Amino acid sequence: MSENFTGRRTQVMLTGWPDTSGEDPPADHPYRAATWLLGRHPRLAQLATRIAGVVYVDEHDGELSIDVAHLGDVFAAGVKYGEAWEDYEYRHRPPEDENAYYQWQEAGPKADDFAKGLSGLLPMSSGEVAYLRLLATLGTTRVPFKLDDLRSLDAEGQRLLGDWCRAVQEG
Repeated sequence: MSENFTGRRTQVMLTGWPDTSGEDPPADHPYRAATWLLGRHPRLAQLATRIAGVVYVDEHDGELSIDVAHLGDVFAAGVKYGEAWEDYEYRHRPPEDENAYYQWQEAGPKADDFAKGLSGLLPMSSGEVAYLRLLATLGTTRVPFKLDDLRSLDAEGQRLLGDWCRAVQEG
């Protein structure tokens, strides 16, 4: 996190990771593997900035850092958020009137009450989520992951998957 002119911490929206395209993946270090992927895949880096609390400027060295564990926590919270909505819909049936529906929806569970940044993940496409899911698996939080999660990867995403496999094999 960095401090703005008011002295408050702010989320940064940067994608300038060091270029790692000419480097091999680091061995036995998931955090470095994550930054290696971010340096090779600018789109992944851009997507990571859309999740609050994931990308920040390190206070000690001024370098970009990533909180992969937090990203994993966001994915884990998504499951609980979905369950909360199921429960809410069961207990409070959605109204048919459009205006009443928006009020009903507003009264329902709030994504960021489950994890800071979840509201940034929810509107993403399945392909974008797949990018971030690969990154999140390098953290300490168990991230649900299945083969079907990879079906929406485009050509760039398939290159990311190949690099992710290289990083995992080195780790």
